[in-house]
Parts: sequence; C-alpha cells; structure tokens
Amino acid sequence: ESATPHTEVERAALQKTLEPLDEVAGFAAVAVLNPAGELIVSRTMETRPDFYQEAVAFAELAPSAHETAEEHGLDGCSEITLGTKKNLVLIQSPELEGAVLFRVVAALGWDCDQALLAARFGEVVPELMRALGSKS
Repeated sequence: ESATPHTEVERAALQKTLEPLDEVAGFAAVAVLNPAGELIVSRTMETRPDFYQEAVAFAELAPSAHETAEEHGLDGCSEITLGTKKNLVLIQSPELEGAVLFRVVAALGWDCDQALLAARFGEVVPELMRALGSKS
C-alpha cells in the first residue's frame, strides 16, 4: 500500500506537520513523496508551480547515492544536500527496517539558516515517520 494519505483529515494533519519549516529563513518548498515518487503532501512559501516535478527528479538521485555509498562501505545514504546556482536542495530518505518509507525533498535559498533547518527537520521527519510508517 502506498503512503499516500486517504482522507482530507490525514492531508491536513500532514500539512500541519510541515509547518515548522516555515520558520526557516530561505525556505521555499518541500514535497514528501512515497517510494514510487507519488506526492503525499507538499508546502511552498513562494510560487513554485513545478516543484513537484523538481522534487521527483531530485528524489530519483537518492537510490543511486545509497547504492554507491553501500558499495564503498559507507552503510548507505539517507540524506543528500545539493547546491544549485539558485537554491540548496535537501533530500532525506527515512527508513524503517531497511525499507525507505518516503522521501522529503526541500528547496531553500542560499541564505537559509541551516542550523535551524536541521532542527526543524529533526522535528518534522519523525512526525512524518509516525504518521506514514504504518501506511508504507
């Protein structure tokens, strides 16, 4: 079964879970995708109508990075940070018992507060895991 929420109540709860990211200066957008690349929930702070497509494209990098890290004895890869000319892109792939539950893809300005971002992700990702872990 996919991790996609089935009701408006579930979607609203997941939207609320993402709210702490609003506090991060430079936060632009976030998308939570199931392992198949389908949108679970997203949140944007600026006009990014194509962010879902961006998120899917960036999320496709995660399995290759994980495999490469494992091949080199690094026990896989659960997070990627990419610097583009316009933004930082953060990709996290939380796992439960070795299976990816979902991927979180966030776009942030270069001026973002990375320490606050790490703190907020430390709150948001476990909440998403609790909410979506039983649906994966």
